[in-house]
Amino acid sequence: MSSSPVRSNDISTVISMLPYPLHEQKPGLVPGVFKIPYTAPGDFTLFSVERCQHSVYLDENRPRLIVPDPSDIVARSIVEDHKVAMICYEGGIAEPGLAWVWGEYLNDDDGKRSLAYAHASLLKSMISLQNEWYKRLLQMADDDWARYRQHKFVTELQRTAATVLGQVNREWMIAHKIEEALSKCKFCFTQIHPNACICPSCHGIVDEARYKQEFLNSGMIEKVNRKPETVPPANT
Repeated sequence: MSSSPVRSNDISTVISMLPYPLHEQKPGLVPGVFKIPYTAPGDFTLFSVERCQHSVYLDENRPRLIVPDPSDIVARSIVEDHKVAMICYEGGIAEPGLAWVWGEYLNDDDGKRSLAYAHASLLKSMISLQNEWYKRLLQMADDDWARYRQHKFVTELQRTAATVLGQVNREWMIAHKIEEALSKCKFCFTQIHPNACICPSCHGIVDEARYKQEFLNSGMIEKVNRKPETVPPANT
């Protein structure tokens, strides 16, 4: 029976308040892939980062040199590389909710309580910076909606920001909810009212049971399609 791998003492912790999963890759590092799950609003996720390593080519006569990468350097790289790549980011003013600390804090209730006690000011700052980042995302969504009036220019992240900040009455949020409430015709895929039984675009029957009950059984179709009775010519 093989034993579990030994954890090094060189461990740092990434704190995430991101409302989306983070998949960060560091080519050349071993390990080089870091996956942090989605975080629900009002919560935070803890992700442990251990010491990594990378190899350095010397020459054809000598093996590669293995160089260790301390956990704090790796954790800082995960945090900073992601934040600076995000739109509307401004360091120290408007930032995604991502940070790192020394030491290991497990992603469970005890670990979160310990981190909240030891780094209360950091968590408070992360919330403030992320809320300001959300406000900038909303301003961008307002500008794009005013210019284009198309939902494809409003991202799911911007809608999440509106929900977190309680700004659900924005025009593009209301229009999106109305659009989501609509159904799609199974024949032509145009949006129709969820209670429609006949598509107004292609006239396909999308709810056959209601169509039979409300149209066929009621005699409405027969009344509409009934041919006028022919009057025989008068005898002269």
